[in-house]
Amino acid sequence: MGTHVGRALARAALAGNPSDGFGGAVLATPVPGLEAVVHASDADAVIVGDRSWPSPAAVAGPHEGEGALLSATVERLVQWCRAGASGPPDGGVELTWSTSIPRSVGLAGSSALVVAGLRALAARWRLDLDVITTARLALEVEVDLLGIAAGPQDRLTQAAGDTVLMDFGGPGWAFERVVPPSPVQLFVVWSATTSSPSHIVHGPLQDRRDEPAVRVAMAELARLARVAADALRAGDLAALGAAMDGSFDLRASVLELDPAHVALVEGARACGAPVNYAGSGGAVVGLAARRQVLEPARAWAEADGLGFTVLELAGGG
Repeated sequence: MGTHVGRALARAALAGNPSDGFGGAVLATPVPGLEAVVHASDADAVIVGDRSWPSPAAVAGPHEGEGALLSATVERLVQWCRAGASGPPDGGVELTWSTSIPRSVGLAGSSALVVAGLRALAARWRLDLDVITTARLALEVEVDLLGIAAGPQDRLTQAAGDTVLMDFGGPGWAFERVVPPSPVQLFVVWSATTSSPSHIVHGPLQDRRDEPAVRVAMAELARLARVAADALRAGDLAALGAAMDGSFDLRASVLELDPAHVALVEGARACGAPVNYAGSGGAVVGLAARRQVLEPARAWAEADGLGFTVLELAGGG
C-alpha cells in the first residue's frame, strides 16, 4: 500500500496583517518546527478519521468533527478536478494527520492542515498544483465549504514555503520571495491559555470594511508590508522593526484587542524587540535585531509558561 506525505509549516506575519482580507499586502514567513503532516494511503474508499465515502466523487458536506478540514479538502480538490479536463480522481484514500502547531493562537494551524492535505492528495492522485492554485483551493476549503472568515495570506505563505511579500490589490494574487543579505533572527511567543480562533476577529472586521477608519488603516498596513519587504531585502533591521511595530499599532487603532494578547506584545517589547501579532489569536513575532534580545525573551516566555521558538531567515539576497 502506497503512502504519500504532505507537510506545511505554521505562519507568522511580519507586517501588513490583516490587510490581506481587504485587498492589501502582507510580509510573512513560515515557522520551522511547527508543522502539520498529512499521510494519504491507498485505500478502497475515502476515509477521513471516523467517516468514510465509497469514492472521491461521493465526498460532500456537511463536514464535522476533527476531520472536517480534511474531508472538505477532499471535496474541494475533487470539484477542481471535475472542472478540468482530467475529470474526478480515481482511487480511494485514507487520510491520517498530526500537527505540532498550537491551536487557535494565530499561527495558521488550520490552513497548514489543509495545505498539507492538498499536497498529500495531489501526490496520491498525481496532480500538479502550483503555488497559487494550492493557496486558492485552501482558502476555498475554509471560506466556501466551511464558512470560516479568512484571508489568503496564510495559505499563500504556506504554499510558497518561504518568506514572501504578498499583494492582493490587483485582480490576481501576486507574491515575491524576500531574502535578506544576511541571516535575520526572529522569535515567536504564544499563549495556549488565551487562544482565540482567528475568524472571531476577521468576521466582525469584514463587517466594518466600509468604515473610513478601517479603509485608511488597511491601506497603511499594505504600505507597511511593502516597506518591511524593502527593509528586509536591504538588511535594514531598524526599518523592518518600525514596520512591525507600526502594523501592531494600526491593528490596535481599529480593533478591540484582547488584553492578554496585548500583554504578549508588551512583554516582547520590554525585552527590546519590535513586535507584531503573528496572526489573530494569541501569538506574537519579535525581531531579535540585537544579540541581547533573545535570551531575555526566552527567559520571560519560560517564566510565564508561554510557548517560544526561534526562527532564522537565511541570508543571501
